[in-house]
Amino acid sequence: MDQRQSLFNLAITGAIILCVAVGAEMFRERHPHSVPIRREPLTGTSQVAPALPGGPAQRPVEKNFLSFPKVELVQTPSNEADTLRLRLPKEGEQVFVQYFIDALDTSFTHLDRVNEQASYFGKASPNAVIEAGKEAMDYVSKLLNTHPFMLLTRWERVPDTDRYYALIRVEYEKGKWQYLSELLVRQGYARISGVTTPLPDSKMTEDDYLQELRDAAKSARQKKLGIWAKLKK
Repeated sequence: MDQRQSLFNLAITGAIILCVAVGAEMFRERHPHSVPIRREPLTGTSQVAPALPGGPAQRPVEKNFLSFPKVELVQTPSNEADTLRLRLPKEGEQVFVQYFIDALDTSFTHLDRVNEQASYFGKASPNAVIEAGKEAMDYVSKLLNTHPFMLLTRWERVPDTDRYYALIRVEYEKGKWQYLSELLVRQGYARISGVTTPLPDSKMTEDDYLQELRDAAKSARQKKLGIWAKLKK
């Protein structure tokens, strides 16, 4: 192969790499909600999460979701829209992290995450993230204090914490129940991220629900709701 042919092949290879890079960036801009998620496989009741050093004994992980209809929201500064302290009738106060979403932060405590969220939501400012995060928590507080809701959990512990993953269903209209995770995404207060799970007692598959969340996220962006309303023009 002569030198001219080698240079030509090198140029073609470079052009292909450039096209792939540009295409990936365009896809990212057009699909800002295509973020990595981690699927959480169902496990049996025989598994017990190890206790944290000096912490309380951990509950066994249930195979199926347990439903707790009589739950109260505990008002505390540590609450965020996706991480809530709830009071259960017999189990007392526990902190639950919602599957499927990462809601906007309410403080600069985790600055790396705030900056990541700012970049994800159209390069918003960190201050806009915090402002929208506080709005999100206000939205959740008002919703859960004025509408019936229930907790669904398998007592699956968030690694290295005393928190548990859960789903929260809200009767946002009479006879119409919806997951709080979707409501937050639809309002522009959360991104699709984190741990996922098969839905309890539902004909909707996990992938179908993820698509429903993506549609909700697209709608929030188009309507400029939540964080999308705070982007600099």
